[in-house]
Amino acid sequence: MNKKLFLDRILKYFIEDDSLIPDSLEDKIKLWENVVTTKELKNIPEDILIAEDKFLRLDLINRKLTDGEKLQTVNQTLNTSIDNGNKICLWKGDITTIYSDLIVNPTTNKCLLRESIDNKKMDYNIFLRSGMRLGIKCSSLLKDEILDEADILITRAYNLPCDYIIHVVVPNIEDSTLEIEKILGMCYMNVLECAKNNMVKTIVVPCIGLNSKLDVNKLVEISVNTVIKFLKENKGCMEKVIFQVDNDEFYQLYSKVLVGVQNA
Repeated sequence: MNKKLFLDRILKYFIEDDSLIPDSLEDKIKLWENVVTTKELKNIPEDILIAEDKFLRLDLINRKLTDGEKLQTVNQTLNTSIDNGNKICLWKGDITTIYSDLIVNPTTNKCLLRESIDNKKMDYNIFLRSGMRLGIKCSSLLKDEILDEADILITRAYNLPCDYIIHVVVPNIEDSTLEIEKILGMCYMNVLECAKNNMVKTIVVPCIGLNSKLDVNKLVEISVNTVIKFLKENKGCMEKVIFQVDNDEFYQLYSKVLVGVQNA
């Protein structure tokens, strides 16, 4: 079966009027994206979830995937000699396309409870590419509970190439600068402690707090310094911590901070 047939099965469940379902694959995908991020996901039949699983796995075959275990470390790519730099990687790419034990999803309560999913943010892509099962699982685990800032929720990754996801609640934009810095440090530490306790070997960590009022340079410094501090205090845990970035600007920012750690 092809992607169109799986998408048709999903769309016909949500849309009563078949004439509203487009013919082209591209338009079907756009409609599916809109449906699964806006509709209520209660009592979805298993055959519909299976159809989405099959569509997402077919789609994954056509995407460029990265093996996190084979990435070079910053001591190699940046020619540095950072303490534990043989465990740290810097990678530019889509976090939903990397093979790893675990990825980190900076998110909000509203997104976890499916009250608001912003298609410009990372958590949108993670929920979309994982499939409806992820949204259903998060809702069932939380049961309308509101998590505090820096709290985490761990789930399977379903249709992503990684195994698990740690969802971490980011600081509120209204928080003071000092509060945000403190909460961001807690975000990273809670994520890393959870990974250690679950004997995770390879973890992919994006920059947390991009929606906050902090300068991006400060965000990157908190990210790098917290990870390095954790690895120093927890020798023997984890084989690779991969800093994930989306663009060249952030790649250069992380590179600058990492090289600065060596020279400090």
